[in-house]
Amino acid sequence: MFSTVFVACQKEKELAPVVPAAQPSVPNAKPVQGLWSGKYYGLDKSIPVYFNLLIKADGKLDILNPAQHVIGSGTWQLNEPVFKASLKFSSIGETYSFAGELSDSPRKLNGTWGYEGSESGGGLWNMDKIN
Repeated sequence: MFSTVFVACQKEKELAPVVPAAQPSVPNAKPVQGLWSGKYYGLDKSIPVYFNLLIKADGKLDILNPAQHVIGSGTWQLNEPVFKASLKFSSIGETYSFAGELSDSPRKLNGTWGYEGSESGGGLWNMDKIN
């Protein structure tokens, strides 16, 4: 007497890995998004002008006076640690370019500013993150 055993194997289908959908490209908003308060002044540092920036996640920002009223708008970009912004104050109508560096602890931005596309020649600026 002998017995025969038949074994059948079925190869399972290999599943393709799930690839997440591509996310739209936006500026790196996490470190800088929020409310910032600071000042800018000319090269001689004689008269500081206090202002706030409300930096939004979509690459846009609002310029606020110390009473938190919108006094202008602009755009920004971050290529860590370099922060750049183009600001247009509503009352003046001129565009200013700001370039600076983002510091981690505590959250600070500081750099230079200039007129109509130049990021230097106007003076210095610095800001602290409020929230």
